[in-house]
Amino acid sequence: MKFSKRTEYIADLVKQAEVKRIADVGCDHGYTSYKLLNENAVDFVYLIDISEKSLNKAKKLLSVKFEDKISCLLSDGLKDVKENEIELAVITGMGANEIVSILTEKDMDIKFVLQPMKNTYELRLYLTNNGYFIEKDFTIFFDGRFYDLIVCKKGNQTLSYEQLIFGLTNLQNVTTDFIMYLKRNVKVVRNILKSVTEENEKSAKLNNYIKKAEEIINAYR
Repeated sequence: MKFSKRTEYIADLVKQAEVKRIADVGCDHGYTSYKLLNENAVDFVYLIDISEKSLNKAKKLLSVKFEDKISCLLSDGLKDVKENEIELAVITGMGANEIVSILTEKDMDIKFVLQPMKNTYELRLYLTNNGYFIEKDFTIFFDGRFYDLIVCKKGNQTLSYEQLIFGLTNLQNVTTDFIMYLKRNVKVVRNILKSVTEENEKSAKLNNYIKKAEEIINAYR
């Protein structure tokens, strides 16, 4: 089975954590869990999705080979999983607000691999303000789209404005994907500024973003 770049990265982050029991929240088709079980990287997976259709797709894919290593839960987030049953939760394919809601609803002292589809800044801000330590935070490009990947756990951390905006690991290890992301965003922000008729707090923030982003882009050359 061929896996997407996104799936490969998510699975690799789980493998680096060296855990055996995980929850795959928003499991969709179940490709990440299939890869992890097929490589014996984990021993057991709770497949969780709010969509019965998506959960059934994952169950169909994995049950043939890994029936005794999965448990399928039609559920919203982690509310039906006990903390002592898992060491890590993968939460992917949803917006930052949905991820924040899941983390808020059930406080668990485990590791998380998060992949927000939008509003990553808000997720970073929530994590750093609510007792989470971000270990990795970087951007990848796949199939015409940018994805942010975050690994975090319980702990204390203070992040700078730049780290919240751009991502901790992106600033520590600048990649081609991240530079592409910045260049795209600079164009978007410049277009937004065209509609701003007067200097205000919003325009100041947008101009500051462009300035910081271009500093990173120019340093990478």
